[in-house]
Formats: sequence, C-alpha cells, structure tokens
Amino acid sequence: ENALDNIMVAIDISNKINGEVCGKSIELFERAGKLLAKYEDSENALNYLYHALELRFKIAKEDKLPNGPNPSFELADLCHEIGSVHFGMTNFKEAERMLNNAVNILSDVEDDAPELRDWTYHLGLAYARQNKHEDALASFKNALARRVKYYGGDHPDVVDAYRMVGHASMASGHKGMALESFNEALNILQRHLPEDHEDIIDIKQILAELNKNQ
Repeated sequence: ENALDNIMVAIDISNKINGEVCGKSIELFERAGKLLAKYEDSENALNYLYHALELRFKIAKEDKLPNGPNPSFELADLCHEIGSVHFGMTNFKEAERMLNNAVNILSDVEDDAPELRDWTYHLGLAYARQNKHEDALASFKNALARRVKYYGGDHPDVVDAYRMVGHASMASGHKGMALESFNEALNILQRHLPEDHEDIIDIKQILAELNKNQ
C-alpha cells in the first residue's frame, strides 16, 4: 500500500509539472497498473494500464505518426501486461489480442528478445483456453524453439514447452507430433529425476494412451 500511495503522489506531481502526455507520467501510470495487478486488483490495474496505452497513442498523434506509437520494448511490455491481466480474469479473447500485439511488436523491435520465449508461451495458453488448438500449437512450437536456443536442451522450461506442444498436438489431431514431444519431455526428465517421480509417471501414462490409440 505504501508503494502505491507513493506512486499516486508521484503521478500527481508529474501531471502538474509535465502534464499527462509525457514519458515520465506514462511510466508512472504503468507502474501503478503493474503493482495493482500484482496484488490482484485487476479492474483498477486495467484502468491505469489502458490509460497509459491511450497516452502513448496521444503522443504518437502529436508526433503525427499515423499508425500509432512506434514499436518499442516499452509498448510491447505494456501490451503484455494488459494481456496478462485479462488472462488472469479469464477474458481469454482480449488476452489473446493483447498478447498477440506484444509478441508482434517485440518481434519487430528485436526478434531474439529473451522475453519472447515466455510471451509466445503465454499466447499459446490464451489460444488453448479458447480451443484454438492449431494456433496454440504454433505458439508453443515457437516458444519451444526459443527456449531450446536460449537454455539448451535440459532446462525445466524446455520440458514445459515440449509438454504443451504435446497437448496441443493431441488436441489438434497430430498424434505423431504429440508422441515425439512427450517422448522428448520424458527423455529430459529421466536424465534428472527418479522413475517414480510424478512428472515421469504422468508423461508415461499419456504416452501409453497415445500408443494404445495408434
């Protein structure tokens, strides 16, 4: 609460000195929104985050940019934050829209940005929650490729990505790809965990079901 109170005071001061339509004020609105989201005050978080986005478009209009703000990490991060709040509120359609914006903007800025290994994964989750299985599969495969490149082959986040590729493959009818993905996840886990670990048992059960239905 103290942090939020101080940010509100800072917003008031910045608005008086700089006006709302300036980078410092926008940064403070974003910080307020992120803090509110962290403490699960989603409605108020969205109010601040969308206001920050509106101010970015006002600056772009003043700068005579017809297509809105230029791509930047800050703009992509704001879209990702808004998408994440919508996801937490189970508004998956709006989460998909904003997470897509975040991924596309950041890809334009820096295609190898490390954040994209998670943002593409989050986008896949938004698709999956709407039963858009082919779109989910494409996003999870994107996340998997980025995670393997960033972490190497044995990282827990790589296992998670293989699993989600497997689930999305199953949901979209690609059993061969599902088998391959779950086997890759199992191979990684078996190098690090005992055979009676629940994660290994879970994947073995999935593989047994897939093989039974071949």
